[in-house]
Amino acid sequence: QDWGYITQRNDDIYLTVFNKPVNNLVRVKLPKAKNSRENVMIIDRAVFLTDGKPARIRESLRDKSGFEYYDIVIPESLQKQTMPFVIKINLKEISRGNRAAYQQALT
Repeated sequence: QDWGYITQRNDDIYLTVFNKPVNNLVRVKLPKAKNSRENVMIIDRAVFLTDGKPARIRESLRDKSGFEYYDIVIPESLQKQTMPFVIKINLKEISRGNRAAYQQALT
């Protein structure tokens, strides 16, 4: 990723942001669902480790290969910061039909 790198420990995924995007959106490409073609992966939860506050997630797009992309909004408190920061995310696999309702509940 142009903005940094991704690591994983158990079910937790860590996004380490070194280069903040000028639009203040960290775009994350999610893996395809493992269990079914009828399911999709979504970001279930995302928090900034600097203050523990939940991240605002904007649904972005899906490419031709079936990968989902989401944008995580960088809050104003971190937009002016020059130090790297970490976003911890958890993914969830859900039915494609339930995706819109689930994402709306998160935002």
